[in-house]
Amino acid sequence: MNGLYSTAEIALFLKIIKILIYFGFQALFLRRASRKWADGEPVTLEVCTSAFFFCMMLGSLSEIIWIETNHSFYASIGASYIYFVGFIALTFLSIGIERTALKTKGIIAIIPFGMAVFTLIIGIQITAPPYYFLALIVAIIPLLFLYQGFKSEGLIRRQFLYIGVGFFLVFAGEAFNYFIVETNFPWLLAAWNITGISFHIVPPFLILLGLLCLLNGYVRLPRKLAL
Repeated sequence: MNGLYSTAEIALFLKIIKILIYFGFQALFLRRASRKWADGEPVTLEVCTSAFFFCMMLGSLSEIIWIETNHSFYASIGASYIYFVGFIALTFLSIGIERTALKTKGIIAIIPFGMAVFTLIIGIQITAPPYYFLALIVAIIPLLFLYQGFKSEGLIRRQFLYIGVGFFLVFAGEAFNYFIVETNFPWLLAAWNITGISFHIVPPFLILLGLLCLLNGYVRLPRKLAL
């Protein structure tokens, strides 16, 4: 126990906050899409980003529910379904930025979509080497925002950098859950345990930190740009 609450309870609390923030971002982008649609403007970015957060919310909620009914969840086929939803989420995110800010027009989105299909084929093996390391190739999606940031200037540059770092932290937190680290990187877990802080709370903490960066990139800085 850590004080009044166990590590598992703290981790669950952080995951619930994460889900609520995912829902908030989904609603935010749906609202923006509705306004742009009414003004006759393109809504690809807003719709795709909202779909990303919906998928992340759905996957995270499913994970919590399934863990309560199956404590060996990460070693079951259910874990592969979560990965599938995550890859679909990244497909939407990639399409959104590619079709609005880049010249690739959705070509890079083939990578996470291909991994989603591949996950359906190999199932739970996606959580183990060598396929797990292959799945990390989808980290290229957050890098698209960083690339766009380095190409831009001023507040626009800061906005894309915040968004890129935010998505990268969210990706890291979702990809490196406790089971994955315990199974594939025991040396990392052993090194981390020296700190005396349970690794269970690290992934949701990284995600919340990433969502804070996204809040800066998607909400605070656009307000400054509108002034």
